[in-house]
Amino acid sequence: MNYTFKETPNTRGKIIDSITLTGNDYLSFPTFFVEKHKLKGIQDKLYLRMYYDKEKSAVAIQFTTSKTHGTYPVNGPEKYGATCKIKSFLLNNEIESSKYAGKFDYEKVNAQDIGLEGEPVFIIKLASITKNSAEESEM
Repeated sequence: MNYTFKETPNTRGKIIDSITLTGNDYLSFPTFFVEKHKLKGIQDKLYLRMYYDKEKSAVAIQFTTSKTHGTYPVNGPEKYGATCKIKSFLLNNEIESSKYAGKFDYEKVNAQDIGLEGEPVFIIKLASITKNSAEESEM
C-alpha cells in the first residue's frame, strides 16, 4: 500500500474557512483564510475589487496589490486575519448588511472563467445565509 502522510500538528487557533459580512459594513477574512490563500504578510498592501451579480445575489471578491480607482483597502495586522470596509459597495448595490450579516462559504474561481481579468475571485452567495439563518431561528 502507498500512503502519503503529512503531519498535522495540534494548533490552538480556530480553523474558520469562510468570509464574514458584518452588520457594520465590513468583510472579514479570518486568519486561517488569509494563511490558506497566501495573503499573510501582505495585508497592508492589499486591496479588493468587488463585483455584484444582482440576479444571482452573488458577490465576487478579488484581491489585488494594485491600488487603483474603485478598489477597497484591506486592513489587517500581521498577526491576525484581515478586514475591509465596503459600505459604498453595499450602498451602490442596495445591499443591507444587517439583513445578510453572517459567515459565508465561498467558491474560488479563475477570473477568466467568469469573464473578469486578473487574479482568482472568491464568490459568496448572499441568499444562502438568509435561508440558513431563517431555518435555524425557527428551530
